[in-house]
Amino acid sequence: MAREFMKRTARLGQVFTRLLWLEVFVASLLLALALLWQSWRSVGLWQALEWSFGSVLLSVVAALPPLLMIPLVEMRQSQRFAWVRAFRQTITTRLVPLVGTMPLSEVLAVSCLAGVSEEVFFRGVLQHEIGLVPASLVFGVLHALSVPYMLWATAVGCYLGWLTQVSGNLWLPITTHALVDIVGLGYIRFVIAPRATDVSPPLDA
Repeated sequence: MAREFMKRTARLGQVFTRLLWLEVFVASLLLALALLWQSWRSVGLWQALEWSFGSVLLSVVAALPPLLMIPLVEMRQSQRFAWVRAFRQTITTRLVPLVGTMPLSEVLAVSCLAGVSEEVFFRGVLQHEIGLVPASLVFGVLHALSVPYMLWATAVGCYLGWLTQVSGNLWLPITTHALVDIVGLGYIRFVIAPRATDVSPPLDA
């Protein structure tokens, strides 16, 4: 059984390396689109990206509301709700196979790449052009692993868009998004995935 797990882990390790490169590709594409849009439409991207240490500090608190989904999904009492069960099933069937043996370094890399590229494009460019709600709907649809997951992603998109509006700065949603992904993916990787397989893979590789 241990040998089979090691073989499976080795095969998945190759997939995860490709997954990281896929994230690099998607992030590069989104950033390129944002830069092209800025040069064409002058959406104020550079002003929104002015460094703000206060926004980075505030993101530690701002990341807490989206992360409330973790205890909600884990609570036994919430399992009586069909949408919570469906959300949890999405995690176990769609996300655990993707991140279940990711090294910590890759969790951090994917989270930071997503935080920067998605916020620069969706909040820095798209929201500026079509508004908070439409941009959040597009964001949710592009994260549609399931209907409940899409609705949650849309709500998070609205929240990140609101943070952008009230702060006038992209560093608050960027660092908030990255922190939510680090904690969320990290929890799936180091808590849910080992529990699902009854095997604890190494912390890093």
